[in-house]
Amino acid sequence: MLPHRCVAALLLSASLSCAAQSTPAPEHFRLVLPNAPGAIVIETSGGWVIDHATLTNKGKRPVVQLHHEKLGFEVSYILDHDPPYYETDEACLRDTLRGLEKGKLSTWSMSARKTATHPLDNGGSIPVISYRIDAIEGKPVDQQNVFGFRAEDHTCATIHISRANFTVADQPVLDALLSNFRFEPKYVATEEDRQQMAKLLPPAMARLYDKGLSEAADAGPVPARQDSRQSLTFSLASHPGYLHLDAPNFVISELSAKPNGKEFGIRAEDKTLSHAGFLGFLFLPEPAQPNAEACREWMLRHEGKGGMKSKVLSRSTIKSDSGVEIAMVDLRDDKAGAFAYQRRGFIAQGQLCADLVLFAANETMLQSDQSLFTSATFHPDQKPDFFAKMRYAKVLSDHHADVAAAPVYEDAIKDADQTPEPLKWRRVAADQASMAYGMAGDLKHSRAINEAAIAKDPDYPLYYYNLACADAEAGDAKAAQSHLKQAFNRRANVIPGETLPDPRTDDSILKLKGNQEFWQFVQSLPKS
Repeated sequence: MLPHRCVAALLLSASLSCAAQSTPAPEHFRLVLPNAPGAIVIETSGGWVIDHATLTNKGKRPVVQLHHEKLGFEVSYILDHDPPYYETDEACLRDTLRGLEKGKLSTWSMSARKTATHPLDNGGSIPVISYRIDAIEGKPVDQQNVFGFRAEDHTCATIHISRANFTVADQPVLDALLSNFRFEPKYVATEEDRQQMAKLLPPAMARLYDKGLSEAADAGPVPARQDSRQSLTFSLASHPGYLHLDAPNFVISELSAKPNGKEFGIRAEDKTLSHAGFLGFLFLPEPAQPNAEACREWMLRHEGKGGMKSKVLSRSTIKSDSGVEIAMVDLRDDKAGAFAYQRRGFIAQGQLCADLVLFAANETMLQSDQSLFTSATFHPDQKPDFFAKMRYAKVLSDHHADVAAAPVYEDAIKDADQTPEPLKWRRVAADQASMAYGMAGDLKHSRAINEAAIAKDPDYPLYYYNLACADAEAGDAKAAQSHLKQAFNRRANVIPGETLPDPRTDDSILKLKGNQEFWQFVQSLPKS
């Protein structure tokens, strides 16, 4: 199945209208990750009821939301494991809030924004940010929101507390919730923990905890999956340039992309050798560098000003088998631990520069093999194709940069006609663009993507399903029902291997569960 993620509201439950599932749970349990250490201890005694549990971001971000009827509070707990991000509590705060405040929150009326630290009962403190939502789309809300963050080993643990009509009398409850926040970064989930998480989640998501799968049901299809054991290829989202390295023994461990579209990075490991690691970037330096040697010296000066004190062992210039000039430098960094030695190669032409780094345990190992560098082929004038754009956008989405990813996905739509399967990839690109705009809080643009796609391709059901989700986010039950009906009437036209999402468990559709007529219609829809 090609999993599908509907246009969604804010992950951290900043909305007042949340679907209440009232899921039974023990008096306390741990929110755990499917494939990484770390846990948040959640207490449900004393009147707390679980409203909702979900799993997003390729199975790396479990979320549980609770409410207390008598106290009037809602609390969400979120875990997110995302190397190399979330190095500190403050980075966790900054990275999480940046995405929210560039999205839907940017269109809401807010006041009283404050940052502080709050002591924890088990020692230490957490950075806290608070604000009051005064109005949403012109409708008065008056909701107090507080976020607290902890981070360790690239796992971000978040507590989000909200209460409508907050007064000074509510402050002790809020303080107690923050003080009791318990993050266990080294905790390894037991089978009991995994079974509990599976019980809370919809079946498609629960499978991650049952089987430890690597992708959640809401993760989008991955076009142009690079063969990570055969090659390393670099390209940007809109600027020309294509760099290829043969790397038969390397396995990609991480991809990165700058939201401004000016840098793409790959980290990889040589599984046949304990000493070899690779990190490379293709980027647009400012100012542009005229050749490889200029790029090398500019980068070394730049790093020196930033406090890096690596010792230069040697400089040289080589050419790859295809004739690409590469300015080399061997370095030693005594503070780098086991990988103290680096061999770096720089490639530059036009506005582009590439920085390719091979890490090793000693100088002898650096000399053992230069094939990674000599295999380089570089085409500075090659424009990014459909798959290059989709890969860049997906990396942005994986790192929660949906505001930046959405226009890249949208730009790729027009290039789908150049692929071997134009209809399939045009549908995939439009669907991903729609979802990214929705995750960024731009439901108007998300809707426009689907409407334009329907005008050219009226048979694909997910366009209508996405519109139904947007309708539900806007509280329009009549339009949501109409679009769901259109989607399910066309369910036979999904991409092979794909199924329609189940609206009964969809975060957006669930927001209309209180509309009896609409929900009866949803219940009557066939299950995929």
